[in-house]
Amino acid sequence: GLSSDHITDLIAVGKNSIYASSEFEGVSVIKTTGNPGVYDIRVMNDENILPSNEISCLYKEDDDNIWIGSRDMGVFRYNLSKNYIRQLSTRQGLNYFKVNNIFRDREDNVWIGTDLGLNLFRGDEFLIYDERDGLANNVIWAIAEDQEERIWLGTDDGVSRLSFLKDTKSGQTTRIEVDNFGTKDGLSNPTVLSLYISDNGNVWCGTGYGGVTVVDSKGNRTTVLDTDDGLDSNTIYSIARGNDGTYWLGTTSL
Repeated sequence: GLSSDHITDLIAVGKNSIYASSEFEGVSVIKTTGNPGVYDIRVMNDENILPSNEISCLYKEDDDNIWIGSRDMGVFRYNLSKNYIRQLSTRQGLNYFKVNNIFRDREDNVWIGTDLGLNLFRGDEFLIYDERDGLANNVIWAIAEDQEERIWLGTDDGVSRLSFLKDTKSGQTTRIEVDNFGTKDGLSNPTVLSLYISDNGNVWCGTGYGGVTVVDSKGNRTTVLDTDDGLDSNTIYSIARGNDGTYWLGTTSL
């Protein structure tokens, strides 16, 4: 069976595999067998390939590479065909060993959120962004990218938006502007655990204790959805949108 009932993240890889991470028992790899209800399950942990069993998040780069974030030993890039793990932690330049979120943008940059700021990994080096660069808070829970290629961050004290100003000739980033949104701007709760950006540019912010705050594409208007509107819980860990346009919220309520 699964290595644990406490699942921290799920990703689909290929046509028949699900990777399920757990808080203390590594990653379960679930494969369909062709027989309904019958699955082949193997566990990746510190007894075979993983440096750590404490897994916080997963991100699929492609069907042959996945990123695995841990609570105590940084991030691991796993190549499936070679069955090879590359560990990236503080020795390699990551600013903290506890990883909360992993995200890959349209330019293939990998962003890693920790308790001490935002890490941008470009293949051979890390660039660090934190409160000294204008971020609302160093604890980064969620990362998303909008249609204008701006990076949005859910933090312990509101939302930060990073805009990249580029040279018109070279296309290289010359400056980064940071805009922050907090409770004074209509956010229902300062702790933002999840983000989802809709096709029309609205930013859905799942908070720790205030339900969901939807910020319009221009950042001028907010709408709050919470238990008063029918939600089971005001703690929103994840947000997704179905093909039919329905929004799904992961909460603490059973």
